[in-house]
Amino acid sequence: MHSNSPFDYIYKKIAMKNNLNTEVVLQEIRFLLRTSCQEESLQQKHFESLHCAILKKHFKAGDVKIDHRNKVIHLSMNVDSSANFFGQKSYVDVEMKFKNIYDFLESCLETSDQNIVFYRNILKFYNQRAV
Repeated sequence: MHSNSPFDYIYKKIAMKNNLNTEVVLQEIRFLLRTSCQEESLQQKHFESLHCAILKKHFKAGDVKIDHRNKVIHLSMNVDSSANFFGQKSYVDVEMKFKNIYDFLESCLETSDQNIVFYRNILKFYNQRAV
């Protein structure tokens, strides 16, 4: 026989709230990306930083440069999880072409708890800038 603890309801509510918060965060980060990818916004430095931060997080890249004119992203990616004897990591330069920067950035969004916290922090930063 299944017993219903008084806490079962609370746990379900918390789980639903966290899922809702995750969806809200993803909706808001998509909206921010959509706004930042409009032609007139692409030249703004703080939006360039946003795009680079999303790409760095997703690809675990050391450096990111976006060439909007040629629709190319340049990444320096760590190829070895451990540093060498001198504490230096090995990186490889990678070029990725894109057709639409928003679609590319949106495809980099992830739903892990760690990423949701990262996106929340981004949203807090941009909300403070808007005030």
